[in-house]
Amino acid sequence: MTAATKPILTGGCQCGAIRFAVSALPVRVSICHCRMCQKASGAPFASFADIDHESFTWTRGKPAAFRSSSIAERDFCRDCGTPSASAASTARGSRS
Repeated sequence: MTAATKPILTGGCQCGAIRFAVSALPVRVSICHCRMCQKASGAPFASFADIDHESFTWTRGKPAAFRSSSIAERDFCRDCGTPSASAASTARGSRS
């Protein structure tokens, strides 16, 4: 995201250590009912919004990551535990 791009959405964790900004609408919104997503969300399903890398930036702090399976890595705040992002290696390739 460039400095000239105005965010359309900002957010972060519960304690404020991690913040992010999004400058474009999601490419896709979906839900997952798999057991791993149920465990991670503490709910019957998890909802996801796919955002292009160019449209997303961490504006404060960096999340910790947990490899929850052979195909997924989940980001979270190491201070308060709030989930923040996830990436499936089969769908999006490896993370940078």
